[in-house]
Amino acid sequence: MDDSRVIRNILSKILMRRGFETVRAGNGLEALQVMKREESSISMILADWDMLEMHGLEFVKALCAQREFAQISVMMVTSETESHQMAEALIAGANVYIMKPFSPGIVTAKLQLLHLDGGGIDPKPSHSEEPCKPFD
Repeated sequence: MDDSRVIRNILSKILMRRGFETVRAGNGLEALQVMKREESSISMILADWDMLEMHGLEFVKALCAQREFAQISVMMVTSETESHQMAEALIAGANVYIMKPFSPGIVTAKLQLLHLDGGGIDPKPSHSEEPCKPFD
């Protein structure tokens, strides 16, 4: 989920090369609609921070408030580089944080950190029982 079509396409290509199927959204409201429609097939969300209508942090909070989405991994991919913003996103429920600009290697490393692999490993890692909490 990113308001930039270019970034959505880049991230989608990285994920598809790793064996993931992707669904794209341009903001948080659109992403929540997609989540409701595609609920059973979503295992991970990549979310930008700065978007109109509903920004990424608002989206993470809204997602975490809905129990049915608690096991979905959230990766913030954003140009917000302040440490307090990173902490705020992780406290809100994001699992990992990537700062733009990023490389395919960084995205792959974060996928490995989350134990996600589109090519065969269980796409839903064992989170704690609490919804939307970062990994220890």
